[in-house]
Amino acid sequence: MKRELVRNREVGIKSGRSASYYFALWSISAKLVMDFFVPARDLNFFVFNGLLVALFLLLRPRLYLGRRGVALFVVASTFFAALALKDGGNSIIFKIASLPVLVVVFFSIGRGLSEAAVKRLFKILFVEFIVCFLLNYVLSVATGLIRSREFWNFEHANLLGSYVLVMLVPTSYLLYQLSNSKGRIIGFVLVLMAYLSTSTGAFLLSLSVFFKAKNLAFKNIMIILLSIIFVIIAGLALLSIADPMTYDKIAAPFKLINSGGWDRLVGEARNGGGITYLAADQQGSFTWRAYAYLVYGFFIAGETWDRFIFGNGVGGYEIVWGGAMPHNDFILILTDFGFLFFIVWVSFCGWLLVKVWREYPQWFAVVVAFIFRLLCENNIYSYYVASIGCVIFSLIFGAITRASRERGAVRAQASRAVA
Repeated sequence: MKRELVRNREVGIKSGRSASYYFALWSISAKLVMDFFVPARDLNFFVFNGLLVALFLLLRPRLYLGRRGVALFVVASTFFAALALKDGGNSIIFKIASLPVLVVVFFSIGRGLSEAAVKRLFKILFVEFIVCFLLNYVLSVATGLIRSREFWNFEHANLLGSYVLVMLVPTSYLLYQLSNSKGRIIGFVLVLMAYLSTSTGAFLLSLSVFFKAKNLAFKNIMIILLSIIFVIIAGLALLSIADPMTYDKIAAPFKLINSGGWDRLVGEARNGGGITYLAADQQGSFTWRAYAYLVYGFFIAGETWDRFIFGNGVGGYEIVWGGAMPHNDFILILTDFGFLFFIVWVSFCGWLLVKVWREYPQWFAVVVAFIFRLLCENNIYSYYVASIGCVIFSLIFGAITRASRERGAVRAQASRAVA
Protein backbone atom coordinates (compact mmCIF):
# COMPACT_ATOMS: atom_id res chain seq x y z
CA MET A 1 0.00 0.00 0.00
CA LYS A 2 2.76 2.39 0.94
CA ARG A 3 4.63 1.66 -2.30
CA GLU A 4 1.46 2.32 -4.28
CA LEU A 5 1.00 5.71 -2.60
CA VAL A 6 4.62 6.60 -3.33
CA ARG A 7 4.20 5.48 -6.95
CA ASN A 8 1.00 7.52 -7.33
CA ARG A 9 2.77 10.56 -5.87
CA GLU A 10 5.65 10.16 -8.35
CA VAL A 11 3.21 9.76 -11.26
CA GLY A 12 1.39 12.88 -10.09
CA ILE A 13 4.62 14.87 -9.99
CA LYS A 14 5.59 13.80 -13.50
CA SER A 15 2.14 14.63 -14.88
CA GLY A 16 2.12 18.04 -13.22
CA ARG A 17 -0.68 17.12 -10.81
CA SER A 18 1.25 16.89 -7.56
CA ALA A 19 0.33 18.56 -4.29
CA SER A 20 3.00 21.17 -4.97
CA TYR A 21 1.53 21.89 -8.39
CA TYR A 22 -1.98 22.54 -7.08
CA PHE A 23 -0.66 24.52 -4.13
CA ALA A 24 1.18 26.87 -6.48
CA LEU A 25 -1.64 27.09 -9.02
CA TRP A 26 -4.45 27.82 -6.59
CA SER A 27 -2.53 30.20 -4.33
CA ILE A 28 -0.91 32.28 -7.10
CA SER A 29 -4.15 32.40 -9.12
CA ALA A 30 -6.01 33.74 -6.09
CA LYS A 31 -3.27 36.28 -5.46
CA LEU A 32 -3.43 37.60 -9.02
CA VAL A 33 -7.17 38.19 -8.73
CA MET A 34 -6.83 39.94 -5.35
CA ASP A 35 -3.88 42.09 -6.42
CA PHE A 36 -5.54 43.28 -9.62
CA PHE A 37 -9.11 43.79 -8.45
CA VAL A 38 -9.64 43.82 -4.66
CA PRO A 39 -8.81 47.26 -3.16
CA ALA A 40 -8.71 46.02 0.47
CA ARG A 41 -4.95 45.45 0.68
CA ASP A 42 -4.90 44.59 4.39
CA LEU A 43 -7.75 42.13 3.93
CA ASN A 44 -5.94 40.61 0.94
CA PHE A 45 -2.89 40.03 3.12
CA PHE A 46 -4.88 38.00 5.66
CA VAL A 47 -6.89 36.16 3.02
CA PHE A 48 -3.81 35.18 1.01
CA ASN A 49 -1.83 33.94 4.00
CA GLY A 50 -4.91 32.22 5.38
CA LEU A 51 -5.32 30.49 2.03
CA LEU A 52 -1.71 29.30 2.18
CA VAL A 53 -2.33 27.76 5.60
CA ALA A 54 -5.52 26.07 4.39
CA LEU A 55 -3.84 24.70 1.25
CA PHE A 56 -0.88 23.48 3.28
CA LEU A 57 -3.16 21.57 5.65
CA LEU A 58 -5.22 20.21 2.75
CA LEU A 59 -2.48 19.23 0.30
CA ARG A 60 0.43 18.72 2.72
CA PRO A 61 3.26 19.53 0.27
CA ARG A 62 6.75 18.63 1.39
CA LEU A 63 9.05 21.31 2.78
CA TYR A 64 12.68 21.32 1.63
CA LEU A 65 15.08 23.27 3.80
CA GLY A 66 18.70 22.37 4.55
CA ARG A 67 20.77 23.55 7.48
CA ARG A 68 21.89 26.72 5.73
CA GLY A 69 18.33 27.45 4.74
CA VAL A 70 17.14 27.01 8.31
CA ALA A 71 19.92 29.27 9.59
CA LEU A 72 19.11 32.01 7.05
CA PHE A 73 15.41 31.74 7.79
CA VAL A 74 15.99 32.05 11.54
CA VAL A 75 18.30 35.07 11.10
CA ALA A 76 15.91 36.85 8.71
CA SER A 77 12.86 36.10 10.88
CA THR A 78 14.66 37.28 14.02
CA PHE A 79 15.69 40.51 12.33
CA PHE A 80 12.19 41.32 11.12
CA ALA A 81 10.67 40.26 14.45
CA ALA A 82 12.98 42.75 16.18
CA LEU A 83 11.86 45.45 13.74
CA ALA A 84 8.23 44.56 14.45
CA LEU A 85 8.81 45.01 18.18
CA LYS A 86 10.61 48.30 17.59
CA ASP A 87 8.23 49.74 14.99
CA GLY A 88 5.04 47.87 15.79
CA GLY A 89 2.98 50.96 15.08
CA ASN A 90 3.65 50.61 11.36
CA SER A 91 1.61 47.70 9.98
CA ILE A 92 3.85 47.24 6.92
CA ILE A 93 6.57 45.65 9.06
CA PHE A 94 4.31 42.68 9.81
CA LYS A 95 3.77 42.17 6.10
CA ILE A 96 7.49 42.42 5.38
CA ALA A 97 8.21 39.99 8.24
CA SER A 98 6.07 37.37 6.45
CA LEU A 99 8.22 37.45 3.30
CA PRO A 100 10.86 34.95 4.59
CA VAL A 101 8.03 32.47 5.17
CA LEU A 102 6.86 32.90 1.57
CA VAL A 103 10.41 32.31 0.35
CA VAL A 104 10.72 29.04 2.29
CA VAL A 105 7.26 27.78 1.31
CA PHE A 106 7.49 28.50 -2.41
CA PHE A 107 11.11 27.35 -2.70
CA SER A 108 9.88 24.05 -1.29
CA ILE A 109 6.95 24.06 -3.69
CA GLY A 110 9.38 24.59 -6.58
CA ARG A 111 11.49 21.67 -5.35
CA GLY A 112 8.37 19.51 -5.61
CA LEU A 113 7.75 20.34 -9.28
CA SER A 114 9.12 18.51 -12.29
CA GLU A 115 10.12 20.44 -15.41
CA ALA A 116 6.89 19.35 -17.10
CA ALA A 117 4.88 20.60 -14.13
CA VAL A 118 6.65 23.98 -14.10
CA LYS A 119 6.04 24.40 -17.83
CA ARG A 120 2.35 23.62 -17.46
CA LEU A 121 2.00 25.83 -14.38
CA PHE A 122 3.66 28.83 -16.01
CA LYS A 123 1.53 28.47 -19.14
CA ILE A 124 -1.64 28.68 -17.07
CA LEU A 125 -0.38 31.51 -14.85
CA PHE A 126 0.76 33.54 -17.85
CA VAL A 127 -2.67 33.26 -19.47
CA GLU A 128 -4.33 34.20 -16.19
CA PHE A 129 -2.02 37.18 -15.87
CA ILE A 130 -2.91 38.40 -19.37
CA VAL A 131 -6.62 38.12 -18.58
CA CYS A 132 -6.22 39.98 -15.27
CA PHE A 133 -4.11 42.70 -16.92
CA LEU A 134 -6.55 43.23 -19.79
CA LEU A 135 -9.59 43.34 -17.49
CA ASN A 136 -7.77 45.78 -15.20
CA TYR A 137 -6.81 47.93 -18.19
CA VAL A 138 -10.41 47.99 -19.48
CA LEU A 139 -11.66 48.86 -15.98
CA SER A 140 -9.09 51.66 -15.75
CA VAL A 141 -10.20 53.06 -19.11
CA ALA A 142 -13.88 52.78 -18.20
CA THR A 143 -13.38 54.65 -14.91
CA GLY A 144 -11.26 57.35 -16.55
CA LEU A 145 -8.18 56.53 -14.49
CA ILE A 146 -6.00 55.92 -17.51
CA ARG A 147 -6.23 59.59 -18.53
CA SER A 148 -4.20 60.56 -15.46
CA ARG A 149 -1.81 57.62 -15.84
CA GLU A 150 -3.50 55.65 -13.07
CA PHE A 151 -4.73 52.05 -12.90
CA TRP A 152 -7.40 50.34 -10.87
CA ASN A 153 -6.03 48.96 -7.58
CA PHE A 154 -2.47 50.12 -8.22
CA GLU A 155 -1.25 53.16 -6.31
CA HIS A 156 1.10 54.15 -9.10
CA ALA A 157 1.73 53.12 -12.71
CA ASN A 158 5.30 52.17 -11.81
CA LEU A 159 4.02 49.56 -9.34
CA LEU A 160 1.97 48.00 -12.12
CA GLY A 161 5.14 48.08 -14.22
CA SER A 162 7.05 46.24 -11.48
CA TYR A 163 4.23 43.70 -11.22
CA VAL A 164 4.40 43.07 -14.96
CA LEU A 165 8.17 42.61 -14.74
CA VAL A 166 7.67 39.72 -12.28
CA MET A 167 6.26 37.86 -15.26
CA LEU A 168 9.76 37.93 -16.76
CA VAL A 169 10.35 34.71 -14.82
CA PRO A 170 7.58 32.51 -16.30
CA THR A 171 7.98 34.21 -19.68
CA SER A 172 11.71 33.50 -19.81
CA TYR A 173 11.14 29.91 -18.69
CA LEU A 174 8.58 29.36 -21.44
CA LEU A 175 10.89 30.97 -24.01
CA TYR A 176 13.45 28.24 -23.35
CA GLN A 177 10.83 25.48 -23.36
CA LEU A 178 8.79 26.42 -26.41
CA SER A 179 9.63 26.87 -30.08
CA ASN A 180 11.16 30.14 -31.24
CA SER A 181 7.94 31.38 -32.85
CA LYS A 182 5.75 30.71 -29.79
CA GLY A 183 8.43 32.04 -27.47
CA ARG A 184 8.67 35.31 -29.40
CA ILE A 185 4.91 35.78 -29.25
CA ILE A 186 4.94 35.35 -25.47
CA GLY A 187 7.87 37.75 -25.20
CA PHE A 188 6.14 40.41 -27.32
CA VAL A 189 2.97 40.07 -25.22
CA LEU A 190 4.99 40.75 -22.05
CA VAL A 191 6.70 43.77 -23.63
CA LEU A 192 3.31 45.08 -24.79
CA MET A 193 1.88 44.82 -21.27
CA ALA A 194 4.94 46.61 -19.87
CA TYR A 195 4.43 49.38 -22.44
CA LEU A 196 0.72 49.68 -21.61
CA SER A 197 1.63 50.08 -17.93
CA THR A 198 3.10 53.48 -18.99
CA SER A 199 6.20 52.74 -16.89
CA THR A 200 9.19 53.61 -19.07
CA GLY A 201 11.59 51.63 -16.91
CA ALA A 202 9.39 48.53 -16.96
CA PHE A 203 9.08 48.73 -20.74
CA LEU A 204 12.85 49.02 -21.27
CA LEU A 205 13.67 46.24 -18.79
CA SER A 206 11.03 43.93 -20.28
CA LEU A 207 13.12 43.81 -23.46
CA SER A 208 15.60 41.64 -21.54
CA VAL A 209 13.19 38.76 -22.10
CA PHE A 210 14.73 38.35 -25.57
CA PHE A 211 18.27 38.12 -24.20
CA LYS A 212 19.44 34.48 -24.30
CA ALA A 213 22.80 34.06 -22.63
CA LYS A 214 23.94 30.47 -22.88
CA ASN A 215 27.59 31.33 -23.39
CA LEU A 216 28.75 34.47 -21.62
CA ALA A 217 32.22 34.60 -23.16
CA PHE A 218 34.01 37.96 -23.33
CA LYS A 219 33.50 38.22 -27.08
CA ASN A 220 29.78 37.60 -26.74
CA ILE A 221 29.49 40.14 -23.93
CA MET A 222 31.14 42.83 -26.05
CA ILE A 223 28.84 42.06 -28.97
CA ILE A 224 25.85 42.26 -26.65
CA LEU A 225 26.98 45.59 -25.15
CA LEU A 226 27.56 47.11 -28.60
CA SER A 227 24.18 45.81 -29.73
CA ILE A 228 22.49 47.32 -26.66
CA ILE A 229 24.14 50.70 -27.34
CA PHE A 230 23.00 50.58 -30.95
CA VAL A 231 19.45 49.58 -29.97
CA ILE A 232 19.29 52.38 -27.37
CA ILE A 233 20.44 55.03 -29.84
CA ALA A 234 18.12 53.79 -32.59
CA GLY A 235 15.26 53.38 -30.11
CA LEU A 236 15.65 56.92 -28.78
CA ALA A 237 15.68 58.30 -32.31
CA LEU A 238 12.45 56.47 -33.15
CA LEU A 239 10.93 57.37 -29.80
CA SER A 240 11.56 61.08 -30.35
CA ILE A 241 9.33 60.81 -33.41
CA ALA A 242 6.72 58.27 -32.31
CA ASP A 243 6.31 59.20 -28.63
CA PRO A 244 7.86 62.61 -27.80
CA MET A 245 6.46 62.60 -24.23
CA THR A 246 8.27 59.38 -23.31
CA TYR A 247 11.40 60.61 -25.09
CA ASP A 248 11.41 63.81 -23.01
CA LYS A 249 11.20 61.75 -19.80
CA ILE A 250 14.34 59.86 -20.77
CA ALA A 251 16.32 62.72 -22.28
CA ALA A 252 15.51 65.35 -19.63
CA PRO A 253 18.64 64.84 -17.44
CA PHE A 254 20.93 65.08 -20.45
CA LYS A 255 19.24 68.28 -21.57
CA LEU A 256 19.69 69.64 -18.05
CA ILE A 257 23.40 68.80 -17.93
CA ASN A 258 23.94 70.10 -21.45
CA SER A 259 22.40 73.43 -20.46
CA GLY A 260 24.74 73.74 -17.47
CA GLY A 261 22.04 73.30 -14.83
CA TRP A 262 23.60 70.45 -12.83
CA ASP A 263 25.26 72.67 -10.22
CA ARG A 264 22.01 74.45 -9.46
CA LEU A 265 20.18 71.10 -9.18
CA VAL A 266 22.73 69.98 -6.56
CA GLY A 267 22.29 73.24 -4.67
CA GLU A 268 18.49 72.96 -4.71
CA ALA A 269 18.74 69.37 -3.43
CA ARG A 270 20.99 70.48 -0.59
CA ASN A 271 18.53 73.20 0.40
CA GLY A 272 15.32 71.31 -0.41
CA GLY A 273 14.22 73.83 -2.99
CA GLY A 274 12.59 71.42 -5.45
CA ILE A 275 12.80 71.29 -9.25
CA THR A 276 9.80 73.40 -10.22
CA TYR A 277 12.15 76.07 -11.55
CA LEU A 278 13.22 73.78 -14.41
CA ALA A 279 11.82 74.04 -17.90
CA ALA A 280 9.11 71.55 -18.85
CA ASP A 281 11.42 69.48 -21.07
CA GLN A 282 13.91 69.15 -18.17
CA GLN A 283 11.45 67.87 -15.54
CA GLY A 284 11.15 64.24 -16.62
CA SER A 285 11.02 61.33 -14.20
CA PHE A 286 14.73 60.70 -14.69
CA THR A 287 15.54 64.25 -13.56
CA TRP A 288 13.23 63.79 -10.59
CA ARG A 289 15.08 60.60 -9.61
CA ALA A 290 18.46 62.33 -9.86
CA TYR A 291 17.15 65.08 -7.60
CA ALA A 292 15.71 62.54 -5.12
CA TYR A 293 19.03 60.65 -4.95
CA LEU A 294 20.83 63.91 -4.18
CA VAL A 295 18.33 64.80 -1.43
CA TYR A 296 18.69 61.40 0.22
CA GLY A 297 22.46 61.45 -0.26
CA PHE A 298 22.78 64.70 1.66
CA PHE A 299 20.44 63.38 4.37
CA ILE A 300 22.41 60.14 4.84
CA ALA A 301 25.72 62.04 4.88
CA GLY A 302 24.43 64.17 7.75
CA GLU A 303 23.05 61.37 9.92
CA THR A 304 24.39 60.45 13.35
CA TRP A 305 26.52 57.30 13.44
CA ASP A 306 23.88 55.19 15.25
CA ARG A 307 21.13 56.03 12.76
CA PHE A 308 23.52 55.47 9.89
CA ILE A 309 24.49 52.02 11.20
CA PHE A 310 21.07 50.82 12.39
CA GLY A 311 18.71 52.95 10.31
CA ASN A 312 15.73 55.13 11.11
CA GLY A 313 13.25 52.27 11.37
CA VAL A 314 10.38 51.19 9.16
CA GLY A 315 8.97 54.27 7.45
CA GLY A 316 11.98 56.34 8.48
CA TYR A 317 12.15 57.82 4.99
CA GLU A 318 9.17 60.01 5.91
CA ILE A 319 11.44 62.39 7.81
CA VAL A 320 13.73 62.96 4.82
CA TRP A 321 11.68 64.71 2.17
CA GLY A 322 8.14 65.20 3.35
CA GLY A 323 7.34 61.51 2.99
CA ALA A 324 8.50 61.22 -0.64
CA MET A 325 10.35 57.98 -1.37
CA PRO A 326 13.65 58.03 -3.28
CA HIS A 327 12.46 55.65 -6.05
CA ASN A 328 15.40 53.41 -5.18
CA ASP A 329 15.03 50.41 -2.86
CA PHE A 330 18.75 50.33 -2.12
CA ILE A 331 18.67 53.92 -0.82
CA LEU A 332 15.43 53.15 1.05
CA ILE A 333 17.03 50.13 2.74
CA LEU A 334 20.06 52.21 3.75
CA THR A 335 17.81 54.95 5.16
CA ASP A 336 15.34 52.75 7.05
CA PHE A 337 17.29 49.60 7.94
CA GLY A 338 20.81 50.99 8.24
CA PHE A 339 24.26 50.33 6.87
CA LEU A 340 24.61 46.83 8.36
CA PHE A 341 21.50 45.50 6.66
CA PHE A 342 22.43 47.41 3.50
CA ILE A 343 25.77 45.56 3.35
CA VAL A 344 23.97 42.22 3.81
CA TRP A 345 21.53 43.10 1.04
CA VAL A 346 24.24 44.24 -1.41
CA SER A 347 26.28 41.11 -0.61
CA PHE A 348 23.26 38.93 -1.33
CA CYS A 349 22.69 40.65 -4.68
CA GLY A 350 26.38 40.19 -5.54
CA TRP A 351 26.28 36.51 -4.55
CA LEU A 352 23.14 36.00 -6.62
CA LEU A 353 24.69 37.59 -9.71
CA VAL A 354 27.84 35.46 -9.43
CA LYS A 355 25.88 32.25 -8.83
CA VAL A 356 23.55 32.85 -11.76
CA TRP A 357 26.48 33.87 -14.00
CA ARG A 358 28.30 30.62 -13.25
CA GLU A 359 25.49 28.09 -12.95
CA TYR A 360 22.38 29.48 -14.67
CA PRO A 361 23.53 31.96 -17.34
CA GLN A 362 20.16 31.83 -19.11
CA TRP A 363 18.69 33.67 -16.11
CA PHE A 364 21.37 36.34 -15.83
CA ALA A 365 19.50 39.00 -17.82
CA VAL A 366 16.36 38.47 -15.72
CA VAL A 367 18.25 38.87 -12.44
CA VAL A 368 20.05 41.99 -13.72
CA ALA A 369 16.70 43.45 -14.84
CA PHE A 370 15.17 42.94 -11.41
CA ILE A 371 18.14 44.37 -9.52
CA PHE A 372 18.12 47.36 -11.86
CA ARG A 373 14.39 47.77 -11.18
CA LEU A 374 15.12 47.88 -7.44
CA LEU A 375 17.69 50.59 -8.17
CA CYS A 376 15.09 52.72 -9.95
CA GLU A 377 11.85 52.14 -8.03
CA ASN A 378 10.41 51.54 -4.56
CA ASN A 379 8.84 48.10 -4.31
CA ILE A 380 9.60 46.66 -0.86
CA TYR A 381 6.93 48.68 0.96
CA SER A 382 4.26 47.59 -1.52
CA TYR A 383 3.53 44.17 -0.10
CA TYR A 384 1.58 42.86 -3.06
CA VAL A 385 4.51 43.60 -5.40
CA ALA A 386 7.22 42.38 -3.00
CA SER A 387 5.27 39.22 -2.16
CA ILE A 388 4.55 38.20 -5.78
CA GLY A 389 8.24 38.73 -6.51
CA CYS A 390 9.26 36.49 -3.58
CA VAL A 391 6.71 33.85 -4.60
CA ILE A 392 7.69 33.62 -8.27
CA PHE A 393 11.46 33.88 -7.75
CA SER A 394 11.49 31.35 -4.91
CA LEU A 395 9.34 28.99 -6.96
CA ILE A 396 11.63 29.02 -9.98
CA PHE A 397 14.76 28.83 -7.84
CA GLY A 398 13.42 25.71 -6.15
CA ALA A 399 12.45 24.21 -9.52
CA ILE A 400 15.83 24.79 -11.18
CA THR A 401 17.59 23.53 -8.04
CA ARG A 402 15.65 20.29 -8.34
CA ALA A 403 16.33 20.02 -12.08
CA SER A 404 20.04 20.69 -11.56
CA ARG A 405 20.32 18.02 -8.87
CA GLU A 406 18.42 15.50 -10.98
CA ARG A 407 20.77 16.10 -13.92
CA GLY A 408 23.75 15.76 -11.60
CA ALA A 409 22.41 12.47 -10.26
CA VAL A 410 21.91 11.16 -13.80
CA ARG A 411 25.47 12.10 -14.77
CA ALA A 412 26.84 10.48 -11.64
CA GLN A 413 24.88 7.29 -12.32
CA ALA A 414 26.11 7.24 -15.91
CA SER A 415 29.70 7.67 -14.74
CA ARG A 416 29.36 4.77 -12.32
CA ALA A 417 27.86 2.63 -15.07
CA VAL A 418 30.79 3.38 -17.39
CA ALA A 419 33.29 2.69 -14.61
